[in-house]
Amino acid sequence: MRMIKYLFSVQFLFFVLCVPVFPGEYLNNPAYIAQVGYGETKADAEQNALAAISKYFSMQISVSTSEHATVSDGRAQSTVTDDVLVTSETELFSVQYTKPKFDKKQKLYEVTAYIDRQAAWEVYEPRLEERVRSFLGFFSLAEKEVDPLSQMLKFTRALQNAEESELEKRFAFADSLYPDGAAFYSSTREKLSLLESKIRSLSGKSRVFVACENDHEDILLRGVQEIFSNAHIQVVDSKEKADYVCTIFATENMQSLPAGTFYTPSFTLQITKSEKAVYSASGKAKKTGAKNEKIARQRAYSALSESVKNALKKDFMLSK
Repeated sequence: MRMIKYLFSVQFLFFVLCVPVFPGEYLNNPAYIAQVGYGETKADAEQNALAAISKYFSMQISVSTSEHATVSDGRAQSTVTDDVLVTSETELFSVQYTKPKFDKKQKLYEVTAYIDRQAAWEVYEPRLEERVRSFLGFFSLAEKEVDPLSQMLKFTRALQNAEESELEKRFAFADSLYPDGAAFYSSTREKLSLLESKIRSLSGKSRVFVACENDHEDILLRGVQEIFSNAHIQVVDSKEKADYVCTIFATENMQSLPAGTFYTPSFTLQITKSEKAVYSASGKAKKTGAKNEKIARQRAYSALSESVKNALKKDFMLSK
């Protein structure tokens, strides 16, 4: 009798292990992300199923980033970037496939591709955590800053770090992959969503006076004033009204040659508060010139102005 029970148990276990897996077990199971693919060959069906999973992630990221978007200077989300991110991340996971089934009516193979959410999260989270730690490091440094302009610049650096690592899109990917795990990062995501408003608020508290040494027709002066105005920093007309003084030093590096007059201009820029340096930048423009000296000088300062503006745009979070 005992032998009969043993044989029955073995037969039952063999039956359970050999029961075929049906696509519906994954398509209707919240523990998995699953999509169906069709193709004239088994390989085509698998490829199309994988493409459907990638499309699912891309659509979820697009919706999620739109919901969490902050009011900015018009920077648009790139669906091309979304697709690249999805492809690179899904390559990390073990995407599995059901046994191909041939549909005689459609004359196509049918395959279901599926990802185990929890297993994939265990692979994905360490990569996300690394980027979160980097962002929070910059954010923490900014929070400790007392001076408004210095704090604005450090919060700007934190935002740049988040954008370089595509942190918001990675959070959106996490939402799609494993919502329970993604919820752990809600406080970090809130910090990120409020960052631009913090920067704008701090910009409004800063008044700056701009002074240029060795300018030409106020070209440098106007360029820097434009950058500050676009960054919502108030430009004032005297040092007495200012919280900060921005001084630009230009070096012309002029050459008089038989072919004409040439300049390779450079600059240094410094922002001070009570004679203490808060920010500095430097750079140079490409060599430019002309037969006519006045035209050559005009071109040189116009080129130098663009170099100054580009340096400020990066640190004051303006698109180039």
